[in-house]
Amino acid sequence: MPCAKSIRPKQELKDKTEALTAQRDKLAGDADVQAYVRTRRELRDAEADIEDGIADESLGRVLKQEIAKLRQTRP
Repeated sequence: MPCAKSIRPKQELKDKTEALTAQRDKLAGDADVQAYVRTRRELRDAEADIEDGIADESLGRVLKQEIAKLRQTRP
């Protein structure tokens, strides 16, 4: 038979999970976050192109600078 204490941590975990899910959903709609994610994806693509010899390393540096700027826009 479960005691009352064992039920409470499950509810606390559920509450925290729901709060984090709400926060994730809110951030996903934020324009700054979307720009950050889009630039990170561009960087990954650029790194693959650099590795393949299709692009110059300066492209990766530029994208990393953009990402650093985007990080500074968030409080």
